[in-house]
Amino acid sequence: MITGDVEFIKNRSFEIAWAVFRCANIIKQPKLKIELENASVDIIANLGVVDNLEKLEQLIRLAEVVEEIGKINAFILFREIDNLKEAVRQWNSAIRQEKEKSSAIDRIFAKVPAPLFDINNPSINSGQVSSAKLTTSSSAIVRQDERSSAILRQAQDKSEKSSAIFRQPQDDEDRQNRLFKKVQELGKTTTKELLASFPDISERTVRFYLLRLCDQGLVSRIGSTGPGSYYVAK
Repeated sequence: MITGDVEFIKNRSFEIAWAVFRCANIIKQPKLKIELENASVDIIANLGVVDNLEKLEQLIRLAEVVEEIGKINAFILFREIDNLKEAVRQWNSAIRQEKEKSSAIDRIFAKVPAPLFDINNPSINSGQVSSAKLTTSSSAIVRQDERSSAILRQAQDKSEKSSAIFRQPQDDEDRQNRLFKKVQELGKTTTKELLASFPDISERTVRFYLLRLCDQGLVSRIGSTGPGSYYVAK
């Protein structure tokens, strides 16, 4: 399970670094370009370091603010970096759990063996002892099966979570359609009004949907960025 997490983190780190390099290729500010490229290399050279991912995220945010990286590209990079950070945290947690298991000292001490013959209770015969051993062994097998099933379920849950990270959620389009219908309904609206109408959607996601709707020609933004701007459906 941990091996699978490592492969996931390796692949996603490479994909993010590659995407950043492609964005950096058109950046005009030479120092910002170099810093972005170096930060991208760092997340591959040092897997599992959340600080490196956060540094890259800050550089992308700066590039977005100075309009060296487009808003849609920045949003996608932020989303994938957030997903990778969560995967790294889960990976580090799994490693800690493995270390705690391997450092447990209770296995060092031998278990006290069950008596084969009790001098105070001579009625215990070899047949009863064999039966007791069989019962104990059966219980151990049941417990082992339960542990195996739990591990399998945990691996399946992890696999589903990993797949969800890379898969574009189905409700993403539904939420964008809901937001578009709200813009049509209001006729003229602002980001603040839409956030109040959709408390379950983050501000970053609302802005991304609006940007995408504008690119698709479904919505127009009137005015420059800031409190004076608003959106209308075409």
